[in-house]
Amino acid sequence: MLAEGLLTLSMEETLVKFVSMVMQKARFSEEEVSMVKGLLKIRKFQDALAILGGVLDSRQQRRTFRSR
Repeated sequence: MLAEGLLTLSMEETLVKFVSMVMQKARFSEEEVSMVKGLLKIRKFQDALAILGGVLDSRQQRRTFRSR
């Protein structure tokens, strides 16, 4: 929701900084970072956000599965 709001407000640069911060905190692999940043660079924001969300979801599922 935050990302979509930033896009609606034409705050793409803020979105890019936010995504970079999330990737750094979540310790994304170099491949994941390259893929997301590449999509952001060519202004495919929705695709980048979808990948970002997918990676974060898969990590959450792995953590949930391990804690069972």
